[in-house]
Amino acid sequence: MYKKKDIMDVLIPHFNKYPMLTKKRSDFLLFKQIVELMINKSHLSCAGLLQIVGIKAYLNKGLSNELKQLFLISYLCRRPSVELKGISDTNWLAGFTSGDVVFLFIL
Repeated sequence: MYKKKDIMDVLIPHFNKYPMLTKKRSDFLLFKQIVELMINKSHLSCAGLLQIVGIKAYLNKGLSNELKQLFLISYLCRRPSVELKGISDTNWLAGFTSGDVVFLFIL
């Protein structure tokens, strides 16, 4: 299990330096907001927890049915828009396709 500090000091800087080029970038930006809220201990208050659940609602799979029932809230967050402006590094395409092939073999 990762510690919040490791995520903030290693994972987030990595994806800031080497940003994702697809809609996964939006998920990363939302995830980053949640981690920042947790680092600031916002998740310990009702308002902060509701804010985190509201952000989670916009991640790729959204909220589970159980969470939807537990948190009857209005979602004030917006999913960041990401435009693909081109692939600047040919290694990105190789890594993207390799990842898909590995994923298929795992299934």
